[in-house]
Amino acid sequence: MKKCLTTFMIGAALAVVAVDDGFKPYQTILERMPFGRPPAGFNPDNPGIHMPSKSAVELEIPATNLEQEKLAEYIRSIVRVCALNVPPNGEPVVGFTDAAHTPPRNHLLARGQTADGWTVLDIDTDSCRAVLSREGVSVSFALSGGRNSVAASSR
Repeated sequence: MKKCLTTFMIGAALAVVAVDDGFKPYQTILERMPFGRPPAGFNPDNPGIHMPSKSAVELEIPATNLEQEKLAEYIRSIVRVCALNVPPNGEPVVGFTDAAHTPPRNHLLARGQTADGWTVLDIDTDSCRAVLSREGVSVSFALSGGRNSVAASSR
């Protein structure tokens, strides 16, 4: 009993001595913004309240070319274009899988349509290509052998 009480006291003393560094150990991860830029009006001091304000414009940091390339590479890694179809109405549609979700989400969209943050900018049935956009970055995909094109541009 005395040994157990001593162990408890030492543990309690060590817990009091421990210093809370907050987010300092994670600062490099936070600077890389793995989850994207904060939404407009996000207040890190009070994350439960999301109110647009004048400071929201200041939080909108334009993406650099490196950030756009990283996002384009990420998009290429999670999207697989599976189908290009021209239904009877004559408006071509593109079928693609978004592997960023579990289970992966499938979409069948026509030019100009948007779903889950994805927008179809262009569909070319002659060359079997489609241009998809997400978060302001456009990526061209080819319907062939599963390898996506490396063409990317910002809107």
